[in-house]
Parts: sequence; structure tokens; C-alpha cells
Amino acid sequence: MKRRIYLYPFDLLSEQGGGNPYLFDLKDSLELWFAISNLDMKRNFGVIGLIKAISKTDIFVLNWIENIVDRRFGSVQYFMFFIFLLLCRLRKKKLIWTLHNKYSHNKNNLEKKKKIIKIMAKNADMIITHSQEGVEFLKKYGRNHNVFFFPHPISNSSKIIKSSLTPLYDFIIWGAISPYKGILEFIRFLRSSSLASFKVIVAGECKDLVYSAELMHEISNLPNIEWFNKRPSDEELNNLFSLSRCILFTYHSESILSSASLIRSLNSNCNIIGPNVGSFLDLQEMGIIKVYSSFNDIRNLVDFSDVEAESRSSYFLKYSWEAFGSWFHKVIDKL
Repeated sequence: MKRRIYLYPFDLLSEQGGGNPYLFDLKDSLELWFAISNLDMKRNFGVIGLIKAISKTDIFVLNWIENIVDRRFGSVQYFMFFIFLLLCRLRKKKLIWTLHNKYSHNKNNLEKKKKIIKIMAKNADMIITHSQEGVEFLKKYGRNHNVFFFPHPISNSSKIIKSSLTPLYDFIIWGAISPYKGILEFIRFLRSSSLASFKVIVAGECKDLVYSAELMHEISNLPNIEWFNKRPSDEELNNLFSLSRCILFTYHSESILSSASLIRSLNSNCNIIGPNVGSFLDLQEMGIIKVYSSFNDIRNLVDFSDVEAESRSSYFLKYSWEAFGSWFHKVIDKL
């Protein structure tokens, strides 16, 4: 009989909740080896849902659990989470935690979020991180055992999408736009830098109206920058990649460990440049991307030659979601 796994957060696994590609891919990778116990849930009960599922679950796989305090009745959920941890210990349930970021990108309730990270570092039976820096980060909390690094998995069908289109842009910066991604700071940097003449397209939706207004104001003063102000479809994104020479990530380094957008970008025929942190640094060491310590470094990293196709193909093979599921069940068997 397959062991039963509960995937959290449930609402990001449901179509009604908007979905999250990471959760869907995780589900698909584990279903061959495990029974997903919360697929039939009709409503999201947050931490109460975790507690209610204890009797029908063997293994809880928690993602972004520190963000429970930002949810509805966050203070109550924060308190209930400690009850959940106690019940898991008493009922001998396995707790698997994936550390996605050093800290939440949302600074609200930050101290409570740090407390949850500290508690999980102590109590999780197994911790997964998608960057080597995550392993080092956990050592600050005294956690050295059952910590596993597996690079951020990529779609099983991944391949480099080549195009015969002539690039229109030197850089594309893409993804949902939030302050932690450093786009506003980079655009301000462009004004007086050697990159000022480079053509840049920003592709992504910004739901923060104040930040959006600031961004629009800066972009309006720089004729070489365009803003595709919506969430691009896969087809639109691939087309924008085809029209761009480099993909640039301008993230702040304080909270970042791994990036789904970085992994999605590996399908492009673009060179990739990102900050010297987390999974960006890991991929640089694999010979796949280039990293910078400050925006001033970017000009010297710009390279419009062909991408390192062999390194990327090797990543596609070793770190697919299918490979992750196989690896996960083997590691669980040894716990």
C-alpha cells in the first residue's frame, strides 16, 4: 500500500486557488510513489486542515509554511500550528519541509515567520532545499542532519527553444513584479550606467499599485525600456525570449534561495544573468548562467554568444521532476 502524503499549501494546489506550478509538478512527481491524501479537499482550512488530516496521513510535505501568519486569522493559525507539530510528534507522523527562501519576501509578521523557520529547522524529520546556500543557512539554527540539497526541478519535457527571430531587446526582466525583485533599483541604476543605451523589456504584472506607479514613472523617462504590464502566457513568454538576447534577474539577495522563474528561463535560447546568491550561484558553478555581485558587474558579463546548451541539457536530465520523485521516495525510505 502506498504511504499517504499531504501537500501543503492546499489552496495553491487547487484550480480554485489559482494554482502554483511548483505544487502541481510536485504532486505529479510524487503520485507514482505515494497517495496524495488531500486531493479531494473541497475547501482550504489552513492549519486546521493539517490537524484534521493527521489520522489519514503518514507524511506531511510543507511548503512556505512560514507564511501562515499572513493568511486569514493568521494569529490563530500561528497558535494552531504549534498544536499541529505536537500532534505530529505524538502520532509519529513524518514532517518534510522544503525551505524555499531564507525569509519571507513579505515583511509583514516577520518575527513570527522567523520563529516558524527556527521551529521547523529543529522539528522537521527531513528538510529539502533547492540551493546549497540553504544548507548553510540551516546550520545557523544548528540543523545539520537530514538536510538535502536537490536543485530546483524542471519540467520533464524541457528543452531549449530556438528561434530564427532577430532579437529586439538586449535584456528581458520577467515574472510577477514585487519590490524584492529589485527592478525599480535597476532601472534607476540604468540612468547613469554604461547600460543606458541597452534595450530592456520588463514583462510581468504588478499588483502593488504604489510600486507600479513608481515603476511607471521611472520607465517613462527612459525610452529604451518597455513594460509588458501583464502576466505573459507561456506562448507570449517564449516569444519574448525569442526577441531577447539575455534574461536578467535583479533580485535583492536578503531573502532569496531559489527561483522558479530562473528554472523556467532555462528553456530559452538566451544567456542568463542573476545575483550571486542561492540557486543562481549553484547554476553558475554548473556553467549554466553568470552572476553578479552588484549592478556595476553586469556590463562585463553581457555575452551575446550561444548559450551553453550541453550544460542545460545535462540539468534537464538530472534534475527533472520525474528524477525528483524517484529521489524523494528513496530518501524517505531511509528515514
